[in-house]
Amino acid sequence: MPPCANANRGAAQAAESDLRSAPLWKGAKPAARLCEEFSRLFGVPHVFLLSSGKAALTIALEALGTLSERREVIIPAFSSFCLPSAVVRAGMKVRLCDILPDTLDFDLKRLREALTDQTLCVIPVHLFGLISQVDKIAKLARERGAFVLEDAAQAAGGRLQGPPVGTIGDIGIFSLGRGKNMTASAGGVIVTHSDTMADTIARRIQAQGLERPGAGCSAWLKAAALTVFLHPRLYWLPEQIPSLNLGVSEFDPCFDVAPFSRLQAGLGRSSLRRLDEYNQIRRVHAQQLERAVEGTPGLNLPQALANSTPVYLRFPILVEDPERREAVYAALAYQHLGVSKTYPSALNGIRELMPCTVRNESAYPGAETVAQQILTLPTHPFVLQSDLGRVAALIRASR
Repeated sequence: MPPCANANRGAAQAAESDLRSAPLWKGAKPAARLCEEFSRLFGVPHVFLLSSGKAALTIALEALGTLSERREVIIPAFSSFCLPSAVVRAGMKVRLCDILPDTLDFDLKRLREALTDQTLCVIPVHLFGLISQVDKIAKLARERGAFVLEDAAQAAGGRLQGPPVGTIGDIGIFSLGRGKNMTASAGGVIVTHSDTMADTIARRIQAQGLERPGAGCSAWLKAAALTVFLHPRLYWLPEQIPSLNLGVSEFDPCFDVAPFSRLQAGLGRSSLRRLDEYNQIRRVHAQQLERAVEGTPGLNLPQALANSTPVYLRFPILVEDPERREAVYAALAYQHLGVSKTYPSALNGIRELMPCTVRNESAYPGAETVAQQILTLPTHPFVLQSDLGRVAALIRASR
């Protein structure tokens, strides 16, 4: 049996064991312990826990809003619909900026043009675990007096040169939601090196009564339901259960901002301990997929930064021909191989978002190209070697 197959089996067994034995109710302050462990692993002094990544983004933006009268937030024109939802929920205006298809990151020329004296912050996104060029983005933002709020929801454990992503900007956020490489079934994390930022975030959390942990039973029950499908042959089944809302993209600025729970803290601590191990499995799977499909005519692969350590929450590919993309998607989906079209449109295609958007460009060609061409493939520890081979073979055979 190949080594990765053993790793996959071990990962599934470990995840099942974690849910059974996670210190859900043990100890006086499991959330505080998770903060301490998170702080130690990521080398950041201030850590705050909330109910979701969207909630973390909202509180972080509200905190920044108390430090400035500016109200415009620049985000990539192709990203999770949760991002503009949180910006609008925080009472800010969205300013979209185009991306480059070959990196899935900001087009720096467009970003320079989008920055104004009304820009509160820029939000770089480490999409699918590929690392954003936060250092260059931060330089541009700070020249215009703007903050950097780093969205590492899909990239916990990734690095840019040396520092962990999420800790490079003024504030960083992580998601502990379902399907993330570090998960508590649900949850969000805010981190910062700044004492001033930390005091402001703490005041926002206290003002909204979010400092006391909730019960979190529903999150645990959902996590327990998902463990039923941790066997490698069943990992695709949760996507077929509508109530789990996996893979749903929805612009909804009316979501709840709630406290983290003791139950989530136990799951989060277990997941945090295995983060590096699971990320390495994801990198190996991504490398195997890259070698297997690289050079396929009509197929482009977004590239990781040379000085980065990506984590590949998903492995993205761009299929140039729309009909071929649909054919590849249908073939992989038919065999339940974990393929996804990710987000259904570029963010400028969300009609309900437009009244909350500063319209600085009429079109976002990079983002629109990605939205029309992208497919993402699974890299998680439960993927079998045989499945990776079948995925690559179907992609290469498509015409």
